Amino acid sequence: MKTILVSLFALALIPGRVYAVDGQILINQATVAAAGGYPYKITQPGSYKLSGNLAGVGDAKDAIDINSDHVTLDLNGFMISGPVGGASHCYFCVGVNSTYAGITVKNGVISGFSTGIRLTGAGNLVQDVQTDHNAGDGLDVNNGTVTRCSATSSYNGFSVTNTVLSDSTATNNGNIGISATGSTVIRNAVTGNGTGIQTQSSTVVGSNSVHDNFFADLDLASGSVSQNNNVCSSGPC
Repeated sequence: MKTILVSLFALALIPGRVYAVDGQILINQATVAAAGGYPYKITQPGSYKLSGNLAGVGDAKDAIDINSDHVTLDLNGFMISGPVGGASHCYFCVGVNSTYAGITVKNGVISGFSTGIRLTGAGNLVQDVQTDHNAGDGLDVNNGTVTRCSATSSYNGFSVTNTVLSDSTATNNGNIGISATGSTVIRNAVTGNGTGIQTQSSTVVGSNSVHDNFFADLDLASGSVSQNNNVCSSGPC
């Protein structure tokens, strides 16, 4: 009993934390303000969940910084928005500024940042996330998995390195829909970008639908492989 009381007292001392019934730590405008404002910093492993939209992120700031391994961030269907069209954009909506691993970001919308999501550690996962109107990359992921996501009306849709990118859409991005290095890019729909899919090295590209991109549908560097089952504007590619 003494141990339980001490643990509860310790939790009560953590500023800006509200817990859902299932034990997830809730994030909303109030908890961000209580924790000192943006960026909201996640420094302990665990499960975190938005319970409302997040807005009002100032220029040249991140929205959420993850500084721990083994974090799950459930956007819970809500949106995190930056100052679209401002003189300078926010940096990262969800950013990891070191090689923290085992991070999952899922199920929501990100709009109006320099980069929507940037994950650099190993074993990270992004799924069911929509990004749009970001000044740089919609999603920038190294050493992980990206699935069932969308990137629209940004500079680059997806920038991935040593990552499996699948079942996602890149649409109307001004520069590149999908930029990939050392990755596997499969079953994606890539339409209306500057260049559809561009690889830097050692990437496998297969079963993608790549149409109506301005410069080229596929631009594959030496060492990359098309499985020849992609469908491009001019036919199989």
